Amino acid sequence: MSAQLPLRISEFAPERALSELPRSRRIYVNRNLRFDHVTTVGFDMDYTLAIYRQDAMDQLSIDATVRKLVGLGYPTCLLDASYRTDFPIRGL
Repeated sequence: MSAQLPLRISEFAPERALSELPRSRRIYVNRNLRFDHVTTVGFDMDYTLAIYRQDAMDQLSIDATVRKLVGLGYPTCLLDASYRTDFPIRGL
């Protein structure tokens, strides 16, 4: 296991305030994320700063999902079905 990298936020918070923060309230990150082991990536677009075309994003999501399902053995008729993109449900 490697040593923890030093915090470089002293310009934002006094050193005393950092040392008083209990370990249970601190935020930790995974520095060793191996993207070659990641099989699925999701997008949370509720509070993004990016501007995107919702209709194109929804259609891309549907197309990719249907292709994946057919690749897993679901009926190929799913490829011919039409899917509405005008009623997304937040949180699903």
